[in-house]
Amino acid sequence: MQMGRPAAMLQVTRVAKSFGGRTLFSDVSWTVNEGERVGLVGPNGAGKTTLLKIIAGDEPRDGGAVALGKDVRLGYLPQEVTRTTSGTILEHVLEGSADIMRARRRLDDVEAKLTRGDLTNAADLAHEQIELIESLARMGSHSLEARAHRILEGLGFAPEQLSGAMAALSGGWAMRAELARLLLSAPQVLLLDEPTNHLDLASLAWLESFLADYEGAWVVVSHDRWFLNRMVTSIAELTPDGVLVFPGTYDDYVEGRDELDAQLAAQAMDRERRIAHLKSFVERFGAKASKATQAQSKQKALDKLSAEASSAGRPKRKHRSLKLTLPQPIRSGDIVARLTGVKKAYGHNVVYDGVDLQIRRGDRIALVGDNGAGKSTLLKMLAGSLPIDAGTRDIGHNVATYYFAQHQMDALEFGQSVLQHMRAAMPDAAESTVRGILGAFLFSGDDVDKLVDVLSGGEKSRLVLAMMLARPGNFLLLDEPTNHLDLASRAVLEDALSAFTGTVVFISHDRYFIDRVATKLIEVRPGPEKHAAPTSPGTTTSSSSLRGARASILTEFVGDYDYYLWKRQELMPASAPAPTRNDDGAASSSQISREEKKSQQREATRRAKESARLEAEIGAHEARMREIDALLCDPSVYADVARSKTLLDERRGLDEQLPALYAAWEAVSG
Repeated sequence: MQMGRPAAMLQVTRVAKSFGGRTLFSDVSWTVNEGERVGLVGPNGAGKTTLLKIIAGDEPRDGGAVALGKDVRLGYLPQEVTRTTSGTILEHVLEGSADIMRARRRLDDVEAKLTRGDLTNAADLAHEQIELIESLARMGSHSLEARAHRILEGLGFAPEQLSGAMAALSGGWAMRAELARLLLSAPQVLLLDEPTNHLDLASLAWLESFLADYEGAWVVVSHDRWFLNRMVTSIAELTPDGVLVFPGTYDDYVEGRDELDAQLAAQAMDRERRIAHLKSFVERFGAKASKATQAQSKQKALDKLSAEASSAGRPKRKHRSLKLTLPQPIRSGDIVARLTGVKKAYGHNVVYDGVDLQIRRGDRIALVGDNGAGKSTLLKMLAGSLPIDAGTRDIGHNVATYYFAQHQMDALEFGQSVLQHMRAAMPDAAESTVRGILGAFLFSGDDVDKLVDVLSGGEKSRLVLAMMLARPGNFLLLDEPTNHLDLASRAVLEDALSAFTGTVVFISHDRYFIDRVATKLIEVRPGPEKHAAPTSPGTTTSSSSLRGARASILTEFVGDYDYYLWKRQELMPASAPAPTRNDDGAASSSQISREEKKSQQREATRRAKESARLEAEIGAHEARMREIDALLCDPSVYADVARSKTLLDERRGLDEQLPALYAAWEAVSG
């Protein structure tokens, strides 16, 4: 018996599923072990959501079996939730801990009977009361509300919102509440289908921290490569023939998948060469009596190889993805857009008050910040689709603006086909051009005749992007352009935008996408609280509307998302006021005493020592990571599941520590 082998929490055996004669997958066998953190990937339409539904028991399977380990409880977060029409947000989340809530209600019932003085079975009731109290203590009932508050606030809910009605929440916030309900119930296995879709960057960071400390196993379907690179211990790729598991992060998976494809392709070529050689021998010598025995032997070998060729081959993956080259636009003026002293309010809610923003040719700007801070409002004002209340919006010379709205898919017309929509978007283009662009967005053959009514979310998103990006424009304003795109399609869109010579301003919660595309980030966040004044003499305003008016402010970070993260961390602590500076930024010499100069020298010495220490620590981390990489390339080490997992966990820990070390080193060396 092997010691230390992780327990199987979830076992999927030869599961198959078809829809309307189309086989999604035919032989899925897969094990999720204790403590595993798995990213389930595959192109849109591969059946990832269907597989999770089958495992959760929400979808029947055509064949195979799904089994949970002993005493293992499974929790499932679907992509779309059934709207709750009763109860408060907090009540709904607490009800997810069904065992605790059931025991609480029973305890209330028992105590009510004892209070009424029902003596017929008082002894039994008292005994049950003690058992219920002990059971609730074991289940952590005493801290349930506190944990619910902590989870809800981590996911972006303000404390005062928790007594609000669940029925009043929008779809995105209802999904957050469902996620909170699931996390609070703490099942041993979590199945999460696109949990990051409706989260802002702050909530994403909190969720990552929560899942990093989660004691159970979890499986996540996500298009967030930043998340998959930081959080998972393995990637499970769903193909029509089953699941292929690759240890490590998403980047490790891409490398391993390419290596596997190359290996299988080489094996197939070698097999074809041997088949051709055997065929030639049998055809040449099969009729000769002197070679009959050899020919029969070669024929048997040929039959065996042919059978192998038909059953082997490359995994039937759908690597077909969007191939996109944006038309390079005409050159605009150096200043593409400028907002000066802009104010925007919705009633008494002042979103912007005197904001200035200048966008130059070639900028690729990501707008980041919490949901509700005003990112979409800013994008709409830049696009001219939302009027400003005060200030000016100026668009530069030769600028052609195109705006991709977050909910633009809602504008697609039901009863119209994909091809009809594209013809309307490109009325002067040749039919071959229209179909060619649709092909680039994965609409080919009969797909172009599909009605919008039957398109998936991903297909609608691709169609809207095709309609907008197919037309020439040099100023693109994109609100969540990657929503509903699969991982491969996001990568190609990244490449296209990175090569685009125009100007791009976009909003995205995909941190990997931001890191690849943006050359500058602008953070939108609420400014200091102000007391708003009535709009005109004699106007009365409620005191609640006068308190806490916080117009958003913009802070620019020149660099990628990694730079923004550590720079933002650096700016978090409140610092003492800086000394008065001259126009060139240097401190006035009259303000620096001899004692201050000595203090500065001591500080410089300390920083030099700290810089050297951090350099040595970074070097040790990187050396150990290279050592682990070498060990994992050893087949004997890789075959030892426990050891390879330990090494992967160690490497992941080292990798997670490096950004902070680099940030600290840059801070003391700068």
